[in-house]
Amino acid sequence: MKNILSYFLQSSPKLFSFAHALLPDVLQAQQLVIDSIALLVIERKEWVEETAKIMAAQAVATRSTLIQRYLYRHIFLIGRTRAKQLMTKAPPEYARFYNLPITSRAVLFLHHQTAWSIDDIDDILSLERPVLFAHLQQARQQLLEQGLSWRGEVPFERPRPYVASAKSSPAAQFTASARCLETRKLLPYLDAQRDPAWRQQYASLTNHIVHCPQCQQELQALEKMLAVVEDQIPVKTISPIDQENLSHEITEVMHEAHLKNVPRRSLWRRLFPRLASNR
Repeated sequence: MKNILSYFLQSSPKLFSFAHALLPDVLQAQQLVIDSIALLVIERKEWVEETAKIMAAQAVATRSTLIQRYLYRHIFLIGRTRAKQLMTKAPPEYARFYNLPITSRAVLFLHHQTAWSIDDIDDILSLERPVLFAHLQQARQQLLEQGLSWRGEVPFERPRPYVASAKSSPAAQFTASARCLETRKLLPYLDAQRDPAWRQQYASLTNHIVHCPQCQQELQALEKMLAVVEDQIPVKTISPIDQENLSHEITEVMHEAHLKNVPRRSLWRRLFPRLASNR
């Protein structure tokens, strides 16, 4: 179990940052991480035991992804439940972000501040793809409504149509003969660059974009807009003292959950009181 414990401790700072994006309170964020690990050890005890063996054999990639998705999913589920019950005070500099619905905050954080793919985020949040993108676009728009003025920048304006002259380069001639892409197509294209699997779906657009000054200009404007959005997504770093406390709690909860075999129903009753009666 030493290897798996070390793995949990190494993962805890990133899990804490996600938890804090859901509940802007250090102690509550720490508790989300602790409870998600406890739930994993109890509900998926066989995963933990198998992963410990796999880690010893240094072949952990697939199992690690399953465990990470489980932890992120349950941090979200537990955090969503507790957000309805707790009154937490958001940092003033991130007030716009914390005014968003908790699902929108989770989508924004996972997409912009982690390496999770779109498929992974679908799985973690149990959202259909259209619903996920609706949350993503609506949340971005809400942050941008005041975000540009907050940074002292001008609102985004669509570039004027580019007209190639007779002396234009072959690239410009290509642009003149092709239909330039609209913002609604370019934004998903930008998003796809974060995701190798998804990027392939937009490969056919690359030839146009690399030769099109208008689309390149619009891409630059969109990148500027996304930078405004990302500036407003908090990535809370856990302090050394809090990390030491969190590591101690994780060690204790793993020992207790693994050795004492805590009943599944009692844990669900504590984490999800409304759902426990159905299990």
